[in-house]
Amino acid sequence: MKTLVLVLTFTALLFSSIVAEAGIVDGVVCPGEIPLEPPPVVDVDRPLTHVLIDFDDVTAPCVFASTGPLRDEYLGLGVSFSGPGSADGLAVLDECGGFGVSGHSSPNFLAANCNSMMQNGGTPWGPETLTFTETIVSCSALVGSNSGQGYALSMEAYDIGGGLVASDTIVLAPEMQLLGVAGAAIKTVVVGSTQPCVWVLDDLGFDTEITPVEDSSWGTIKAFYR
Repeated sequence: MKTLVLVLTFTALLFSSIVAEAGIVDGVVCPGEIPLEPPPVVDVDRPLTHVLIDFDDVTAPCVFASTGPLRDEYLGLGVSFSGPGSADGLAVLDECGGFGVSGHSSPNFLAANCNSMMQNGGTPWGPETLTFTETIVSCSALVGSNSGQGYALSMEAYDIGGGLVASDTIVLAPEMQLLGVAGAAIKTVVVGSTQPCVWVLDDLGFDTEITPVEDSSWGTIKAFYR
């Protein structure tokens, strides 16, 4: 009997130790993992936009298992979101999800992790498609990743007929970087693909008409489409 008590006590202590060391990394509870510390905040030069969505208007959870994919929540601002499957797509999470990025507007961002699952059974992965209620002339967002740093992430803009208007690509890093496209009559914008697996997007901005900007700001809206 004494041996059984000792075994149960040891098991309880071991379990409590594991729980105490558990962390949240990339929006998933990971026992034994230490949450990633975000790198120092880096200022990023952004263009002026008519619409700016920072995803900070809601109380978001730390993990994907507590939420679902973003859809029509910002339709009133002129854009809807969709993923590669009917139940898939990026989800809004709090920075407590342990993604180890900096330079975003605190506390929320749009997040992807192809190894996770949301409460609807879908996978939070790309490509993420943004569909605008009216055509736009530019779109930009801050993107970054700690776990997926070194991978390339692209943004592609299409017109109402599905023709490619413009594209941009950056190499992901923990410090958020600006990714953007500009061109006439953009109807949809597609960000990312099935790889990289883990990345975040924040401070989404878009224009329905040309906005005068300083020469230093995002190449004067890509030099007015070049």
